[in-house]
Amino acid sequence: MDEPVALQVHGMQRVTHLSYVAQITFVAGMGVVTSLLGLIM
Repeated sequence: MDEPVALQVHGMQRVTHLSYVAQITFVAGMGVVTSLLGLIM
């Protein structure tokens, strides 16, 4: 009975970690795009 709960918690941590990484990647990507647009203009 304890194992599914542990797996659920682990899955939640993984999802949180992935969304955190995705946010950082998105912000970094936006910064790169903005600087590139600034160079072009």
